[in-house]
Amino acid sequence: MVMAFARGDLAALEEGVRPDVELTLRGDSWLAGRYRGYEEFGQYAAGAALVLGAVNRQLSYFHAGAEMTVVHDFLVGGGALLVEMPLHEVVGFDADDLVESLLIRPWDQRLFDEAVNAFLVSTAIRS
Repeated sequence: MVMAFARGDLAALEEGVRPDVELTLRGDSWLAGRYRGYEEFGQYAAGAALVLGAVNRQLSYFHAGAEMTVVHDFLVGGGALLVEMPLHEVVGFDADDLVESLLIRPWDQRLFDEAVNAFLVSTAIRS
């Protein structure tokens, strides 16, 4: 599931998530917000694919009850600011083991927001 999400493979994700899944990314970047359901989840994934690139390293998993935290390194941003940092993906499961929530917590929220927003600046300059 985590690798499918990192690849933006929504078809694979739909099998393991609830139709009313909720994804939250805090912060001040244009990508930040709360996304509910398959359609909005897909919108997040499309935006994230523009500014997040998975770094091929071992993932760390931490389980606590019906919640799992995955720590995964990403390249974040674009244009003048591209940084590598871990993202903590806190996944909540329902009684049927389907994903019902996903909270993405960057290691450094301020730097994450700056790097994501740098992508917009670089895109605007090229337009």
